[in-house]
Amino acid sequence: MSQASLTSGNPLEYGTPAQGGSGVRFFAWALGVVVIGGMLISVMLPSLCRSRETANLVKCASNLKQIGLAISLYAKDHGGQYPSLLAVLPADQDITAEVMTCPSSNDEKPAATDMAEIVAELTAAETKAPGHKHCMSYVYNGQALTTKTATETTVVAYEPPENHDHQGTNVLFGDGHVEFISKHHWPKMAADAGIAIPDAAQPPAVR
Repeated sequence: MSQASLTSGNPLEYGTPAQGGSGVRFFAWALGVVVIGGMLISVMLPSLCRSRETANLVKCASNLKQIGLAISLYAKDHGGQYPSLLAVLPADQDITAEVMTCPSSNDEKPAATDMAEIVAELTAAETKAPGHKHCMSYVYNGQALTTKTATETTVVAYEPPENHDHQGTNVLFGDGHVEFISKHHWPKMAADAGIAIPDAAQPPAVR
């Protein structure tokens, strides 16, 4: 009779295996499971992270398109003049405060529920007032623009490249379209638009 002897007439019922080498075999089996599991995670995790970042890029571009539409409607209601701040849009147009935050950033939507307080929080974040809450992911460049001066090449709003690991930035243009500009092309585009890029926003040098 083998170490695992039958305990009844049912061929699926077995007695307790004899002690000895079974502990070593179980340890080897468990170690193999851990190693294989670790290998699978190491292979799959980068792919999952890339998929998540791709989804965040799409959501971020959608946010900017909604902001662009709200700016266009605001301008129609105000003689063609663009708003002075993005922060005023939720109180003036049908747009939520959540749209002002990029999902790849560490920013969060305003904690306030009253519209006046929401606008105040967004304004503080956009103007970088001391102690402000981080609830504005986008940088507005349209304060002096009108429907007559904004064109398909005019940078109206963009996001700090660090939102997407310095790989580039989503940009809202004057005709309402949004485009992801790579890290290689953004510095020149920003310079042409008169936008000063902080050193911290520059991609790290490759050595």
